[in-house]
Amino acid sequence: MSLRQQIPNFLTTLNLISGVVGVYLLLYGHHKWVLCCIGISLLADFLDGWAARKLGVAGPLGVQLDSLADMLTFGVLPGMMVTKMIAGYENNLPHWIYIMTGMTITVGAMIRLAKFNIDEDQRTGFLGLPTPAMSIYITGIFIPFALEDPTIEMIYGSYPWLPAWIIQSILLVILMNARIPMPSLKDLSSHRTFAISLGILMVGATILCFLFNPIALLWVLSALYICSAVIYSQILKK
Repeated sequence: MSLRQQIPNFLTTLNLISGVVGVYLLLYGHHKWVLCCIGISLLADFLDGWAARKLGVAGPLGVQLDSLADMLTFGVLPGMMVTKMIAGYENNLPHWIYIMTGMTITVGAMIRLAKFNIDEDQRTGFLGLPTPAMSIYITGIFIPFALEDPTIEMIYGSYPWLPAWIIQSILLVILMNARIPMPSLKDLSSHRTFAISLGILMVGATILCFLFNPIALLWVLSALYICSAVIYSQILKK
């Protein structure tokens, strides 16, 4: 196989390396750089599949490598981010509670990725929330924490942070592993009604976020995608 044909695997490796660096940086409290690692991994994850299809080298090895890289970057790292956030705002509780809450995300992602590799129904689309989309949602909440935004800090100070994350973690695990068709952002042309509706909502949400709190933009947009995709899938069933 030529060097050109190895480009998708190089991108997958970049995804993995960025995830490993992100875990290291998170452990040592370099939260802002963790955001950079997540961004690099998301870009590499998008490009490896695109490159494999364009070069005509998509195959079972690439699928397995992609899932293994995703397990770290979009499974282990988001779970650790959740643990870190809970510990930051609810630091008077036993550590095992933080760890178990974050681990719920990681285990859910593991099951999701394992099912994806053997599920023939997901060769042309997603059933359940993709792990990168879940990671974007968690990253959206992590941004104010990483940037130490004073407004968000004030809100979190009076917010039931742990119960909210336990509920969110369970919901995310359910969504990742549910048999719910989820339109892929890579192929919105197949779902034009959904794409147009989501686009209008996202434009409106972006304007509101820039008016009131730009730092919440990624979380709002990712939550909009998740909610819209679930509603759209239920409409399709009818």
